[in-house]
Amino acid sequence: MIKFLRYINRFKRNMSFKGIVNGFLHFVSIKRITQHDILYLCHDNSRPVNFLNKLYSPLIDSINIQLQKVSGITLALPFSKYSGKKVFGNVVNLNLYFVWGILVRLIKFRSIRLKDSKKDPIVKFYGRLLDVIKPKVIIGIQPSVEICLAAKMRGIKTYDVQHGIIEFDDEFSYYSMGKRSKINNEGFPDYILCRNQHTVSKIKKNDIFNFSTPILIGNLNQYFFSEIYKVNDKIDLHSSNKSTVLVTLQPFYDKEFERENSIGGVVFPKLLLNLIEKQCYNFIIKLHPSQIQNPEINKKIISEFTNLFGSNDNVDYEICNLKPLEFSLTKANLHVTFNSACLFDALDYGVPTVLLDKDIKRLENYFGNLLSSNIVHVDDGTGIDIKELIENSKIQNSDYLTDFLKFKEKLLQDILATYE
Repeated sequence: MIKFLRYINRFKRNMSFKGIVNGFLHFVSIKRITQHDILYLCHDNSRPVNFLNKLYSPLIDSINIQLQKVSGITLALPFSKYSGKKVFGNVVNLNLYFVWGILVRLIKFRSIRLKDSKKDPIVKFYGRLLDVIKPKVIIGIQPSVEICLAAKMRGIKTYDVQHGIIEFDDEFSYYSMGKRSKINNEGFPDYILCRNQHTVSKIKKNDIFNFSTPILIGNLNQYFFSEIYKVNDKIDLHSSNKSTVLVTLQPFYDKEFERENSIGGVVFPKLLLNLIEKQCYNFIIKLHPSQIQNPEINKKIISEFTNLFGSNDNVDYEICNLKPLEFSLTKANLHVTFNSACLFDALDYGVPTVLLDKDIKRLENYFGNLLSSNIVHVDDGTGIDIKELIENSKIQNSDYLTDFLKFKEKLLQDILATYE
């Protein structure tokens, strides 16, 4: 029962009431879908950028733009709100089919989970869709088990674009064997497009390497903001030129951290409050995309931060949240987070990171050898010497754009070669 409730909670977190409604309002029949060379998969959560009056996904659309020599169509993943002209990439909403598949599962299998890959209604739906589109390649962020199964039955290659931390231990995580244990560990993507060598090495050390092949392509976010969007805003966030600390928030923490750092209804590291009051440094407080995109949560957090920091001219929590993360990273000297994958983004911009999560085993699972480097520091509870870290932890910009030679010249050429 506990496992089932955990699954339901995760399912609910990914749901959007508006997304379900839009499944009806913007429903497109499979019969109206035409054939395309590539099928992209993307959720609203991965579209944080409003560029040229359209919502973009740096991870998916960086690839989409480079592959526009061949035709493509993007499926708005359950339960996305946006499709059509509001988003880049020929996006269609077929959520109604997914909702229907869930209802059939409940009636037929008495569960919303995948039980039988051959008889599952959602696998069959994706199979019908693939038979219509006839793509040779599927590229998405964590393509679902169901679509991977349908693709394998048809000899279609699937590419998963890494968007966060590759995590194996949690049985409900995308890459865990537990998620697929009842279907003989089937339904993994064929390839994982990795943002750095750390992730490639991590996958190779795990059994997932038997199912999915990692490919190093570099940081697609950094590529998007340097080559397409071009973050060059000259906006000053603070009145002084002091060193700047970037704090990236997360939607979920462990219970101990949440209990010890709850302030006025929001979670914020208390050890930073004293540093903010002393005004020795500037601070940028960056919300998680899921907090920014939820109007009610966003309004609540910004309101609480106004109560806490409204009179501090060394703190910005408004302008930065109207801009992409890269905007903040270009202004930061140090990055502080609980255990966010933003660490990888900070690394690519030459910004050292302090982790506040005290679960070393978990951090080792997430970040491996990076914990023993001079660019990642774990707070042991005694506080953070900001001055020492800023002065002695400077790192050269890792500049993974060099790895995009592999992305642009090898990966993309390999995909394009299938159409020649």
